[in-house]
Amino acid sequence: FLHTTNRNKPGWFSRVYRSRKNTCRSMDRSKGSTLTTVVLCATTAAVVWLYTQHRLTDEKDRSNHTDSKDRGTNTSDTAIKIVGKPATKPPVAQVDVVAHNKNATTSEQGSSSPDDDAQLFRILRRNSITIVHGSVTGTCLQMATDLERWCRNQFPNRKIQMASTQEFDWWDELLNDDEDEPNNPPSKKQVVPLLLVLLPTYTDGTWTPPAMALQDALNELESDWRIAKNPLKNKLQVGIMGVGSSEYDDRNSTNPTMGRPARQAVRQMQKLGAKCLLRLQVGDAAVGRHAWDTYVDWRTRLETQLNKKVKSQKSNSNNNADKFEALKGTKTTIATP
Repeated sequence: FLHTTNRNKPGWFSRVYRSRKNTCRSMDRSKGSTLTTVVLCATTAAVVWLYTQHRLTDEKDRSNHTDSKDRGTNTSDTAIKIVGKPATKPPVAQVDVVAHNKNATTSEQGSSSPDDDAQLFRILRRNSITIVHGSVTGTCLQMATDLERWCRNQFPNRKIQMASTQEFDWWDELLNDDEDEPNNPPSKKQVVPLLLVLLPTYTDGTWTPPAMALQDALNELESDWRIAKNPLKNKLQVGIMGVGSSEYDDRNSTNPTMGRPARQAVRQMQKLGAKCLLRLQVGDAAVGRHAWDTYVDWRTRLETQLNKKVKSQKSNSNNNADKFEALKGTKTTIATP
């Protein structure tokens, strides 16, 4: 009964033994799977805990940042609330305040002469000094700025302006003046206007792009047959200085490129009848401070020439006054027939 010889139908003992054996195998398998499950759960719990801690620290940092930002916005909001109250004044008052601020800024910049704020006046205006430059690299611009400052200190009674050569309509400026208008009759005490030109040298001795307007006008005025001879005679005095570089000049040439625009301007101004107060001087920008030393010497010569004219005008006025007093003291007799 317990052991049956038939393999296909084992006995009761064999069936119990085999079932127990299978149960032990299944229990071993369940122990291994349970251990794996425990390890996986522990790992998952650790990952979840680390992620939660990271999120908590991140949220704390964000909350601190937002708190600080809220504090700043609260202060700005309070300021905006204070400033942004509805104004009881009409909107015209705001325009007046803006205008007042503009006036205040202009007054804070210093008491400038009326010529600084006004537009450019005519070059042929009596008792005026016009300083023009054709600067590209800035050297002639610096000289023109220094020359303007010097002229304002030396001649406070004269109208002074400084600009680039491209800011003028030279055809109109050299042919028309304020004396053509009936509202501005010329006066004997007014001085002939003075034009001071600082011309640099461009590639191959050509005129710089800002100075081409002056070059074109001089060429046209010189060749136009409709214009009377010497239209600038007794109307304009000129002082011209050139700036160039000997590095780009051909020293063996009879017509050097350095200072060629200035020489051409002097020749054409003289043909138009303008009086040149100074001998042309050309500064070399490639040799140390030669350009600035030449400019200082040229300015000193200009001061000498202008002071001579002032002294001669004063002496002429004194002589005229003496003659008038002498004629006033003499008695005139009328012969009767």
